[in-house]
This record gives sequence, C-alpha cells and structure tokens, in this order.
Amino acid sequence: MARKIAIICISLLIFISSGLSVYHTYKVKETMNAIIGQAKISAESGDKEKAARFTKQATVYWKKEEQVLIIFTHHAEIDSLTDVITKLLPLIEHDDLSQFCSN
Repeated sequence: MARKIAIICISLLIFISSGLSVYHTYKVKETMNAIIGQAKISAESGDKEKAARFTKQATVYWKKEEQVLIIFTHHAEIDSLTDVITKLLPLIEHDDLSQFCSN
C-alpha cells in the first residue's frame, strides 16, 4: 500500500511540474511576442527610439527567462533564439529597420 501511495505522489509531482513548465514557457512566449511585436510596429512607423526601448526590454526579459527555460527546453533552440534577440538592437542602432522587421 505504501508503494502505491509513493507512486501516486511521485506521478502527481511529475505531472504538476510538467504542467507548470509548459505554462511558464507559454507565458514567456506570449510576453516576448508582445514586446517584439511592439518593437516591430514602432520600427515600421519609423520610431527608432521606441523600437530600441522595446528591444532592450525584450533583451532584459529574455536574459532573465533564459536561465529558467534552459532547464526544460533544448539548448539549441534557446541558443538560436538568443542569437536572434542579440542581433535585434544592433540592427536598430545601425538604421537597418527593414532587416529588423524581417527578423
């Protein structure tokens, strides 16, 4: 009987932690989409300063969340996203808004 209770508890713990990790990943995705979307809209309208501000905000948010996401996401996917995010601000600073909007 004790084994069954232990199995149920461990299974429940795994299920809950998996659900929380999926929820957290979804929340990060939605937040990043919103911030980058605002940066893209600003860049398309020619507001370079506002686009730079949103891009810096996205970079700071990503650096904070990257450490958590790396626990339950493939490292290659995280690395490719990090590469894209780090290239965004230099594109704005060098007035390459068309390339910024295509990323």
